[in-house]
Amino acid sequence: MSTYIALFWISWDRLQTAETEVQQLQDALEQMSAQKAALERDLASVQSDNANLRANGEAIAAEKWELANANADLQNRLQTFSYMQVRTFFDL
Repeated sequence: MSTYIALFWISWDRLQTAETEVQQLQDALEQMSAQKAALERDLASVQSDNANLRANGEAIAAEKWELANANADLQNRLQTFSYMQVRTFFDL
């Protein structure tokens, strides 16, 4: 009978050890799930920021193009005006 009791206690200890390990694994899984959720939120935020920066970069590029065209137009007008002034001066 004492052999059966000893086997029972060994099995009981193993069962408790296994239950403790299962609980530790569940706790670790919960922590990893929380970390994953936080990383996913961070990733979504970074992706949103990236999309906004891209849109701003495109808007700046378009504005730069418009300013370059306006500058070229003003340069042409200035050159034409200067030519007209010189011509007027010499025609007098």
